[in-house]
Amino acid sequence: STVRLDPEWLGPPPPEGDVRIVDRRGVDIAPLDPHDEADALRLISYLWPDQPWRIERAKAAMAMCDAVVDSTDTCTWLSQRLATPRPGTIHLVTHTVAWQYFSDETRRGCLGLMEEAGARATADAPLARLSMEGDDRKGEGAPIELTIWPGNHKLNLGRVDFHGRWIDWNAPPEHSPRKKKEKP
Repeated sequence: STVRLDPEWLGPPPPEGDVRIVDRRGVDIAPLDPHDEADALRLISYLWPDQPWRIERAKAAMAMCDAVVDSTDTCTWLSQRLATPRPGTIHLVTHTVAWQYFSDETRRGCLGLMEEAGARATADAPLARLSMEGDDRKGEGAPIELTIWPGNHKLNLGRVDFHGRWIDWNAPPEHSPRKKKEKP
């Protein structure tokens, strides 16, 4: 990939695994097309000009972007995506820095849909929610949280800088291959 993430990594590495992505989609009420010149310029304008590494990384990501982003309401989309179990795969729903833009009603609706789908999850068709959203710890990045169904297992995987400068990985020991390093 031409997109390189190089955060300062604190803590043990995440567990290794063979991951195969069989499908991916996104949703936005008014998605921008990174291949459209005006939309690409708008996306770049959201980045701070004194952080050229973020601008270069965004340009590289936009150049290779081929994922489908559906234009609709998040709850409607999530309801449709979670309606059918996916045997033999884990259905992962992920969101980063989106919650703050949703109404309370939308957040409650999305959480309810995840809980309902989680109640239907099986060992052969599990569901997971991976999130990176702001919390009340201002200036300390965002929590990385994972919920896995069946079982409604909640894991705090650590914290991450909003702009990708560092990750403080703190997964439970059974989910990490090595002991956590001491912070400098």
